[in-house]
Amino acid sequence: MSTTENTFEPGWPAVIAKAGNQERVAEILGVKQQTISARIVKGKPPSLDDCFRLSEALGMPRHEIRPDVFPAAVGEGAG
Repeated sequence: MSTTENTFEPGWPAVIAKAGNQERVAEILGVKQQTISARIVKGKPPSLDDCFRLSEALGMPRHEIRPDVFPAAVGEGAG
């Protein structure tokens, strides 16, 4: 059994999965793809400004991008 089945990883992995690739994320944020890659490698989560932009552009709940800052409402995100 694979350990990746039915798992959800918030932050950059969720954003990239929704956007399709790092290039699209970079386009949304107005930066180069290399900037996104560097942030990921350094372990830097999306900034709060980036979180708002990504949430709006991709139709993602903010808690899926930054659950450390935006907790899911009761009954959300449990599945």
